[in-house]
Amino acid sequence: MYHKVLVSYATRHGSTEQMAQWIASGINADQVDVMDVQNVKNIRDYDFVVLGTPMYNNEPLFQMKSFITNHRAELEDVDKAVWLVTTEDDSDQTRQLYIDKMENYLPGPIKFSEVFSGQIDLNELSDLEKQQARGYFNKIDVPMQSYNFLYENDFRSFSGMINDLLIK
Repeated sequence: MYHKVLVSYATRHGSTEQMAQWIASGINADQVDVMDVQNVKNIRDYDFVVLGTPMYNNEPLFQMKSFITNHRAELEDVDKAVWLVTTEDDSDQTRQLYIDKMENYLPGPIKFSEVFSGQIDLNELSDLEKQQARGYFNKIDVPMQSYNFLYENDFRSFSGMINDLLIK
């Protein structure tokens, strides 16, 4: 039985933080802490760690990669689950490549992973991010537009799957 769970995330515009809150609210443990990876000092006190990051240019955010580097030894010894955030237009094959990439970054086995579609609010993007988004949308031949695929129930279902792992 797991008693202390850390749900930690990297975010650029805040939607991954919202996902973390939804996931944490559905986890049944004695203690569930939610923290940006930049604020995590120690994970040795946790029985289970859930990590989330958006994928930008086929890579996890720099903050997540830095967190993994800084906590490599601790992450080796803790059970973990991962969620990744991408666009709604990524194929199942691309989503699997993202999971494989994260498995290569993280030491030790991942108990469970999932890829979710996120959101893009064009009004929140920097000029560079808009340029990158335009290139991506042109590549997949889709008009560039804001979208939101954050559905709370999807993240509660993810929490349920984590709960199944926690009671084993």
